[in-house]
Amino acid sequence: MNSLSPIAHELLTRGMKSFVSKFGYIPTHAWVAPGRVEGIGNHVDYQGGNIFAFSIDRYVASFVALRRPDATRDIGMAPIRMVDLNIDVTLDIHNKSPGIYNYYRPDGTTEKDRLVKGIIAQIMNPYKDNPNQVGTMLPDTGYYSILAKRDPQIYEKIRRLENGLDVVITGNVPFEAGVSSSAAFSVSLLQTLLDALDISMTEKEKIHFIKMAEHRSGAITGHLDQTVSLIGGAVLVQTEEAGPLRIKVDPRFYEYEYMLFPSGISHSLAGPDAIYPKRVKECDVALKTINTFLKEEKQKEIHTLAELGKLKNFKTVLPDIYHILPDSLKKRVRHIVEETLRVDKALECVQNGDVFRYSQLLNESGESSALLYEISHKEVEDLKHIIWKFFKEKNKDRNANDQLTYAARMMGGGDGGPVLVFLPKDKKLIEELLEYTQKEYYQPRGRSHLIPFNVNISSGPINLQPYLK
Repeated sequence: MNSLSPIAHELLTRGMKSFVSKFGYIPTHAWVAPGRVEGIGNHVDYQGGNIFAFSIDRYVASFVALRRPDATRDIGMAPIRMVDLNIDVTLDIHNKSPGIYNYYRPDGTTEKDRLVKGIIAQIMNPYKDNPNQVGTMLPDTGYYSILAKRDPQIYEKIRRLENGLDVVITGNVPFEAGVSSSAAFSVSLLQTLLDALDISMTEKEKIHFIKMAEHRSGAITGHLDQTVSLIGGAVLVQTEEAGPLRIKVDPRFYEYEYMLFPSGISHSLAGPDAIYPKRVKECDVALKTINTFLKEEKQKEIHTLAELGKLKNFKTVLPDIYHILPDSLKKRVRHIVEETLRVDKALECVQNGDVFRYSQLLNESGESSALLYEISHKEVEDLKHIIWKFFKEKNKDRNANDQLTYAARMMGGGDGGPVLVFLPKDKKLIEELLEYTQKEYYQPRGRSHLIPFNVNISSGPINLQPYLK
């Protein structure tokens, strides 16, 4: 049995203590899963584009115990303690109501507990809605049909949830900070529940399952975040059908590091004011408009906006396409096309050790996300430009051959969240940057309590069950 990292061991200790304190016994199953940082490929995954991203050494851990068949306490209930949010909620497994798509969705779902309820509801759905036939999970899948062929006992295993379960979740992935605490949350919980139920899924099935669970709970996301959390390391996230690719990073990149500078502006992918779902709808409208144009021109239609950048004649086709689009949709399409091409260039840089060109691509990606896709936030952009100013002043005193390589950009879903900074591993330089941002950004806004932190590329999920003692 391999030893745990200090961070994973801390979460193990915290989760065990909380579980025993709340329920009075030791959990039977537990997994820890990492958050993620997206390098380049902002908001192209749900439009068919690839994304370069990596998992980070910040995690969420889930601790679970199913009720025994002879249990008498809280039958059919799932009390859930979320330690770091200081929230206790209870899911009534037998209580359902129509939700999005008119499919089973747990009652009382809120922003804070939607992921737990979404994952459990997603598991319960196939026989709750279709007791005498194979379920569909949500309109487009049918994975339980596949699982049933591999495991004829799948529905009997799922029914073990009817007696109820006890759940504790804890972690150190910053909540609503753009580093996908939700994916780490979902991956760790799903892995734990699958173990507890003795259900086996492939990586692709888990990725799609979590995406559908998020859709069920109101966040219409792609598959980026859960893919990176599940696979671990540096990853090229492709379409669900193609599957992810693990990327070997050139050693020269380990002379640099990533830091996250919190802006103090929380973001959310769901909710009435969230920008993310609005951009998704805009892209759908743009795609339909473009396909109408291509059909009139007797050209082959496209399935996703990312395909535009892959057309052999895209340089001649794009001007005509941009001409038919309103300015807002033109900007969205430009971002998708150009960002998709940037990912290919960034991948070459990462594998070949071209750190300087990679940093340029990071900056370009951030600018495109902010100005063309308009998914950032004024405060995030202010912090980014302050960091840029710091490095530009530093480079004034350096000769042309000794310029600092750096990048700073918004990241993640947008509408708030942190600034991702790529910079040399230089302790003195980092201390000066921290002092500068405190003076220029954090203190004037009353946010001195916000502490930037570095993130390292981490491995994927870890099974904590061997350590539950």
